[in-house]
Amino acid sequence: MSYQGNAQKYLRNRISKIVHKNYGTSAGGGPEVTTYFSYDPHGNVQWVVQELPGIGQATVEYQYDLLTSNVKEVILNKGRVDEFYHRYEYDQENRITCARVSSDGIVWDKDVTYNYYKHGPLERAELGEDLVQATDYIYTIRGWLKGINSPDVKAYNSTDLKDGAGNILDGENNGFSPDEFSFVVQYFEGDFSRNSSTVTSTTTNEYYLQGSTDLFNGNIAALTSSIEEEVGNSAYFSNNGWTNANTGHMFTYASSSNNLQFT
Repeated sequence: MSYQGNAQKYLRNRISKIVHKNYGTSAGGGPEVTTYFSYDPHGNVQWVVQELPGIGQATVEYQYDLLTSNVKEVILNKGRVDEFYHRYEYDQENRITCARVSSDGIVWDKDVTYNYYKHGPLERAELGEDLVQATDYIYTIRGWLKGINSPDVKAYNSTDLKDGAGNILDGENNGFSPDEFSFVVQYFEGDFSRNSSTVTSTTTNEYYLQGSTDLFNGNIAALTSSIEEEVGNSAYFSNNGWTNANTGHMFTYASSSNNLQFT
């Protein structure tokens, strides 16, 4: 097998190909799907060719940073009418900061940018070159995900920094569309505390849903969620007899197996 005129390389002690056989009822079975691999001198997959019955070949090419081995570019079906490119940028901590896409490898569109907290976790993802949507991430002091966006997707909260027209970020309208969804995870009462925040885990917070049992092992005790389309549709809630736009779920676990029991 070859790709763009290049034969498979550096195959010793590595997978050369995978054959998936469809053993049907017909004599000899069904068609086979074969996937071929080639590698660079460092052991990174350089290209993949997959032979698909009735479709032909599908290819993926990878390009890496020489020092870090981070994926710099991924090329799908290179040289074909449906070719597509992905390009990635990283910070000094080898975290992805930006992903761009292109249909020709010349004109690129920004697909997403990522911002991180100083201590490492993802803080914010901004989708689209035209500021389509952004999601903000909040964590507990233990590093567990506490929530995405503010649970009040309609009203601006300066502490939780929501997106949307009329909302203010760093003193200016940030230009992003309003948050379309949010959710907050509850582990135990007091797992998160921030002044004036809608994600603070106290019973005085109207968005706080206390689980049936406080859990300190990382399991989720309760979860509240909100979808902007439902929040903006007052008739939807009144017809269903609801007075609050947030929905909540509580979780319990079997003590012997730690299996989830949804309530």
